[in-house]
Amino acid sequence: MKITHNGLEITKYEHDTIVVTSAQLGITVAFDPFQSQGTFRNDHKADIIFISHDHFDHFSPKDLQSLTSKHTVFAFPASILDKVQTFLDVDPKRLIPVVPLEEYKITANKSTISAMAVPAYNIDKRSPQGNLYHAKDREYVGFVVDIGGTGVYFVGDSDPIPEMDALVGMVEVLLLPISGVYVMTIDEAVTIALKLQPRIVIPLHYGVVVGEAEMGEQFRKALAEVAPNIIVAL
Repeated sequence: MKITHNGLEITKYEHDTIVVTSAQLGITVAFDPFQSQGTFRNDHKADIIFISHDHFDHFSPKDLQSLTSKHTVFAFPASILDKVQTFLDVDPKRLIPVVPLEEYKITANKSTISAMAVPAYNIDKRSPQGNLYHAKDREYVGFVVDIGGTGVYFVGDSDPIPEMDALVGMVEVLLLPISGVYVMTIDEAVTIALKLQPRIVIPLHYGVVVGEAEMGEQFRKALAEVAPNIIVAL
């Protein structure tokens, strides 16, 4: 799926993977590349790759390599630095470990963008053993990225959390998971979209690893009932 908005070309690949290109800035940004090596071949290499956490469907060295050039910069939770250094053969100067609630200026391909690391964690999504799939103390993140004046929020694997309240008015394009189990449910995702009031929502994290393919349409219909002004791109 590919859409354009405010001079941005936004492409959704499998699962949770998003690639955003700004012709104005001459920059391409990717989020959590996974299971898409072949489809990336004709794309511009990413100038910046954001990694939300180290689970296999979000941190995939093979997929990262398919989008990486010798200039690509990586932003990721500081809590997974050891894993990134182990699996990615990258100049340490191109690695940007981030911590939740901090803001960063990231320069790549002669352009600079602003990014804020937003906490991403579960409130009530637990394994059969009773452990949260994404515990707050792991310091996993999502990212609010200002790309040419457009606020893009990649939520990562998260439930609705109090920290999202501070983002009202900052998000024009919302990229959020909807499948439940490991992340927020469709109903919870609708609640977050209503709170943040983006122009466009792209639902993620369904149809491949977890969640049925029809969940995207279910989310679109549910949001349209309460917020017909918000565009859902499937």
